[in-house]
Amino acid sequence: MATFGPSMIAPFATDADLSSSMYRLAAVAGDGKVDQAVGGAVMLVGIMTDGVADGTSVTAGVSVSISGIAKCEAGAAISQGDALTSDGSGRAIAGAPGDNVVGRALTGASGAGEIFEVLVLQAMI
Repeated sequence: MATFGPSMIAPFATDADLSSSMYRLAAVAGDGKVDQAVGGAVMLVGIMTDGVADGTSVTAGVSVSISGIAKCEAGAAISQGDALTSDGSGRAIAGAPGDNVVGRALTGASGAGEIFEVLVLQAMI
């Protein structure tokens, strides 16, 4: 299983219920609020480190790892070194040219649902 390392965590507001989104990729909308990512075409800001029970609360927020080393949930098999983007459920998959990426895999994952380690750094491939 992956281990957790040093990471820069930033708080973001949300209006979505992210209580089951721990270790999934976060995307930011035009209003600056975070939601679970739904593909590689959106602006990825990092990996959620915890969720919120009620995203409709005025004070609802979520912690997002925006750089450093973080745990992440795989959406498919991942190889060490893969540039990572989001599947339709906010899980990490290997990126393709034109995708926004959240970082590179420090460890691999054998399939969907596995937790692995990511070096978080946003870019586009």
